[in-house]
Amino acid sequence: MIHLKWYRLIIIGTALVLTTSCTEFALLMSGSSIAISQNAYVKAYNGIDVLTIMRTDKSLKGHVYDNAKKAWVEVKEGKEYIYDKTWGLTTTNLENRRKANTKYYSKEENKEHKRAYAREYARRPEVIARRKAYYYTLKGNDYYKKYYQKPEVKKKMKAYHKKYNARPKVKIARHEWYLKQLMNDNETDKRRIRG
Repeated sequence: MIHLKWYRLIIIGTALVLTTSCTEFALLMSGSSIAISQNAYVKAYNGIDVLTIMRTDKSLKGHVYDNAKKAWVEVKEGKEYIYDKTWGLTTTNLENRRKANTKYYSKEENKEHKRAYAREYARRPEVIARRKAYYYTLKGNDYYKKYYQKPEVKKKMKAYHKKYNARPKVKIARHEWYLKQLMNDNETDKRRIRG
């Protein structure tokens, strides 16, 4: 069953088509001006335009203009806005893409977006599997050895270990492990004395 809203749109559209065909004057709603026309394409465009205006409070030309303006602003800002090459609007190569990304992510408000994406990407199962596989190759093993010998990485690791060891749960677990070791050492000493 057709909704009441669609009945209204069909009636209004039919009325517009019939009334514009009765006279030589066709009302072009998008330009809000009067022009002499009996072309079927113009009548179809006017009908669609009227429906668009009723639904979105904006003409077809307004929609096209706003989308083009938005695309142009994003290209100016360096945001990656790459069209399909079949349209022939832009032909970008890898270097231009990198420049655009660098410019976009150099802004402070976009840096957090990039960090969030990097964290999410690193947690993906396929990425973790690839990283582990690389780690166990000779090349990967060599890379990680060199990486952890860097002074700035050592400094970060030291700060992390200090922070990690200060956690209450970690302190308790470490203390329990230490007590177990002492008890084991004490028992082995007793066995040695007896034996």
